[in-house]
Amino acid sequence: MLLPTQEGAPGGVLPEGGAAGRGRRWKGAPLEGGAAGRGRRWKGAPLEGICISLGTAAKFMVRRGFAEQKDAGELLAVLDRARELRLTHVTDNIRHKPSFICNCCSCCCELLAGVQAGYRQGIAKTPFLAVIDREKCNGCGLCIAACNVKAIALGAAEPGREKSERFTALDHASCLGCGACVPACQLDAITLVERNKRPLPPEKRRDLFARLLREKGRLTPYLVGGARRKLVSLLGRKV
Repeated sequence: MLLPTQEGAPGGVLPEGGAAGRGRRWKGAPLEGGAAGRGRRWKGAPLEGICISLGTAAKFMVRRGFAEQKDAGELLAVLDRARELRLTHVTDNIRHKPSFICNCCSCCCELLAGVQAGYRQGIAKTPFLAVIDREKCNGCGLCIAACNVKAIALGAAEPGREKSERFTALDHASCLGCGACVPACQLDAITLVERNKRPLPPEKRRDLFARLLREKGRLTPYLVGGARRKLVSLLGRKV
C-alpha cells in the first residue's frame, strides 16, 4: 500500500494513515521498536538507513544485526529525508499494525517496476490522485523525473503550439497518489485531490489474507481444510 507525503496531501494535513503518522505511533506510543535498514537506492539516496521496519519485525532485525535501533524522532527524520529525495512511501496493505515503511525509487522496487511494466493494480494506491494545472505548467520535466512509476510525460503536441508552451500530462491509471511529484514542481502546478472511489485496505493482516484467498477462489478450501485438521486433532484419527 502507498502512503502519501505530508506536503502532497490536500491542505497539507494527513490522518494517522499518512507516512508521518505510521512512523510516529504504534499502539498510541512512540515507535521505539522502529529500525532504519539497508537498501539499494537511486536518485542519490543513501544505501543505508532509508527503509524502516516497525514493531516486532524491527526487534527481529535489530537482534540479528540487520538494522539499527531508532526512536520516533529519528524515524520521522528518515521520512523527511526520503521526501527530499522524491522517494515513494510503501507499507503493508493493512490499516492496523504495519510492519515496515519502505522508501522506494523507480529502479529498485519490484512493486513500482511492475506498475511501469503495465501492472497498474499491482500495488494498493493512496486515496489521492495528482492533477496538473496546464495553465501553470511549462513542461520543464522536473515532475517527470520525480515520478517513480513514469505516470507523467510531456503532453502530445498540439498544432500551432510553441515549444515554450509545452505541458505535462498524467496517466491517471498509473498514478499512485504518492505526492513525490508535488514538491518537485517549482510552479505549484501539481496538487493532490481525492479519488472518486477511495481504496480501503483491509483492517488487519488476517483480513488481508482472507481477501487474498477469496480473490484466488481458495477461501472455502482453506476453511474446510482447517476444520478438518481440527476435527482430526480432536478425534485423534483420520476422517
